[in-house]
Amino acid sequence: LIDLACLAARRFEQLAPTTDRSETSQTGLMKIAAPPELSYLISSVLPKLSARFPSLWFSFLTLQDYRLTQPDDVDLVFSVGDSPTTRDPTICLASVKQSLFASPKYLRNFGVPHGQADYDNHKFVHRFSFEDSTKIDAWLNEAVSTENIVFRSKSRLAVYSAIENGLGIGACLEPVTLRKKGLIQICDPQDDWKTSIWVTFKSAPERDSLTNALMAALQRRLRS
Repeated sequence: LIDLACLAARRFEQLAPTTDRSETSQTGLMKIAAPPELSYLISSVLPKLSARFPSLWFSFLTLQDYRLTQPDDVDLVFSVGDSPTTRDPTICLASVKQSLFASPKYLRNFGVPHGQADYDNHKFVHRFSFEDSTKIDAWLNEAVSTENIVFRSKSRLAVYSAIENGLGIGACLEPVTLRKKGLIQICDPQDDWKTSIWVTFKSAPERDSLTNALMAALQRRLRS
């Protein structure tokens, strides 16, 4: 598995900085499977990729749909959390921070918590999942009383929507806050709250210029 990950990394590092004739000949459908919460991050770099490869179009599958159907013609599979169990080449796209956030609407109604000791006076939304729970999910479950958790969901997207609409305080991935700029960070992120975005390569080698270009664009976006 480590060798396969290294192979994927070498393929990524071989990205050519300029467009050549083989790039412009890349055509057809590029299928991407990813968690819904990464859809904004991924779609934010597709316009430039489309300009670079004008005969290319895109299809986005949720990770849940992908797991149910396991289509053979997916090019890339994104996941969040621990390294996926697969024999396909896989790389860690980025290590990302997580922290607690609230909306301005929530803070106007309930104020800012004064540290963890004040959590009993606040409302929280919580994500639970047996498949890809992260350390901040487990920490929040321990730090907050059950009666103070007013919303639970396996879906990160549902939790983010609840936070954004002022239902309570909850955990967010750093890339999600690229879109939800109105959210207010409630506390400093802890080092062990970090998680990873993984990409599994399922495309044929002749599509390397496409996948490499997308990986490079996403890393630039995350750095910005």
